Amino acid sequence: RGELGAITNRGRLIRFSPVDLPAVPPNSVQLAAGAKLRDYLGMTDKKEELLSIVSLGAEESIALGTAQGVVKRIQPGAWPNRPDFEVIALKPGDSVVGVAQGPESDELVFISSDAQLLHFPAAQVRPQGVAAGGMAGINLGAGATVIFFGSVDAEAVVATISVPEATLAGSDPGRAKVTPLAEFPGKGRA
Repeated sequence: RGELGAITNRGRLIRFSPVDLPAVPPNSVQLAAGAKLRDYLGMTDKKEELLSIVSLGAEESIALGTAQGVVKRIQPGAWPNRPDFEVIALKPGDSVVGVAQGPESDELVFISSDAQLLHFPAAQVRPQGVAAGGMAGINLGAGATVIFFGSVDAEAVVATISVPEATLAGSDPGRAKVTPLAEFPGKGRA
């Protein structure tokens, strides 16, 4: 009976209640028996993507990371009384790439397109109101963008997969390794 929020890559939160979701007969085995979430939420722009669903009644903050390296934490509670609203003021050309809801003890992680990883405690990002634009999260190299943002606990592992560019197709399957996140030194924001 609580309220949920669907957060999109445009930094928009669409409020809805799970009670209003269409009911599927209990004996139905068809996964397509429900409604498309895009249609249910009224998302008409094909370029707007649903990234995450968060609980608007939870006590845990919501963290957002953008393609240009901005991070923002929103303390739940004082939500605008509208069915949808912006949760981050995005700069031109920027978009939200990841959303996480969790405690301050979690680590926030950015991974960039030039294979950089930055993690820091969520507590280092002070919560802001919904109209704010966030703060510097990661400094990016020329031409790089953030490809992943999320929240993890200290026991997480990082999987790295690489394929050399100068390899003939099919001659080198690439390389992979798994490394504990703890082996990547924690840094401050930016």
